[in-house]
Amino acid sequence: MSKWSVKRKRRILIVIGILFLIGLALIFINIENKKVPTCFDGLQNGQETGVDCGGESSKVCQEEINNLVVWWERPFKVTDGLYNA
Repeated sequence: MSKWSVKRKRRILIVIGILFLIGLALIFINIENKKVPTCFDGLQNGQETGVDCGGESSKVCQEEINNLVVWWERPFKVTDGLYNA
């Protein structure tokens, strides 16, 4: 074979090898980025309405909590000087 044909084949194989390695790297990066969101990962992802709270998460967000309102109260006498509500 002539020298130019060997150089051409070598260049083609190098280019194919580089493209193959780039493809493997992209597949690996894509797999690493597909982590399943959880309620304890420190990120607002999935169905969460806040960071690790609300939505599917069992933890309620601080913004969603309302203050307790007492509409009525009635003291009950337990003993002399001791009442319970």
